[in-house]
Amino acid sequence: MAMIIGSGITVGGGITFSQSAAFGLITNGLLFNLDIQNYVSGTTWPDSSGNNNNFTFYQAPTGSSYGTVYNTGTNQAYWSSPGNNGAVAASAIFPANTDYSKGIVFQFTGSGFFNLIGSITNETFWGSGTTTLQAGNSNGDGYGVVQANTTLSANTWYYASMSFSGTTGWTIYINGVAHGTNASTVNRAFASTPEIFAYSGNANNTTGKVAVAHVYTRALTAAEHLQNATYYLTRYNGSNPA
Repeated sequence: MAMIIGSGITVGGGITFSQSAAFGLITNGLLFNLDIQNYVSGTTWPDSSGNNNNFTFYQAPTGSSYGTVYNTGTNQAYWSSPGNNGAVAASAIFPANTDYSKGIVFQFTGSGFFNLIGSITNETFWGSGTTTLQAGNSNGDGYGVVQANTTLSANTWYYASMSFSGTTGWTIYINGVAHGTNASTVNRAFASTPEIFAYSGNANNTTGKVAVAHVYTRALTAAEHLQNATYYLTRYNGSNPA
């Protein structure tokens, strides 16, 4: 499916973005915003939301054993993970019984992908080892309540995002375009500690690359998901961060 916003560059997923359509990142309701361009050294992945919700890598991404951060300090930075490392919040910062949204700029380099953003024994946004985005609250409803209606391709950058509403249910987006819904409104009963590219204490790791990951404590609108996608995909000028 192609969506045209003026004339400009073409990026993964068949969406063409205009250079002039580079709106800013949505900030209302941000719980954390992890952008690898802000990484300096060691195990800390700084949060730029203003909430000081920094994440900690299980192992410092300073070499091939646990991944490497490339282009540090630039807006085309990314972390390349060999599939044995992730980053985790300091505590259960993700509140219970709330509407929420997630977004991540990533690519997978294996035959499929696992966790993107999720919390131990709670919600997750992942691929379950396949090439299909899925999400669930794991509150009696499992981890794959909603699934995308299209598959992703390896070695391709995407802005993948989703929203959950306790009123209207789930929507998954790929590069700002809706690709799967479910009307289930089963909510999360417990606060949780989110992880990036990992789950349940550095398990279910994804082999691939990640540039940005964030969570909102509200359900973003379709227009807001598209605005975020436009911001990131225009930021890379239609090319890989590498």
